[in-house]
Amino acid sequence: MIEELDDANHIITEYLSLAKDRVIQPKYINLNLVISSIYSLIKAHTNQAEIIIKLNLCAIPKLLIDETEVRRLILNLTRNGIEAMACGGTLTITTLLLDNNILLKITDDGHGISPELLPKLGTPFLTTK
Repeated sequence: MIEELDDANHIITEYLSLAKDRVIQPKYINLNLVISSIYSLIKAHTNQAEIIIKLNLCAIPKLLIDETEVRRLILNLTRNGIEAMACGGTLTITTLLLDNNILLKITDDGHGISPELLPKLGTPFLTTK
């Protein structure tokens, strides 16, 4: 039942993200706080999939971002990583300051993206499932 709700939520989120008149509300917020606020949700998904999750959050300044969009981005990237791995894999979320740029890095132990699929990344509703 939870998986069905997750699937329905995913579909609704995708449709809403394509809406033309969506209002973006940027504000200064620390990316680490956004990650921390959704950590329990990500952790629930990793536990269900028997995946290990690691956080490597470094001290970073606030960013002018739309928190809702960034949450959606992080949840989608982590979900994709979880789905790409076998049980016992590790999902790592890292933030760091590199040459005055803030870097968000989400890595997994999955098999990776095939070279022929790389040019198609970003296409709405693209899936390999």
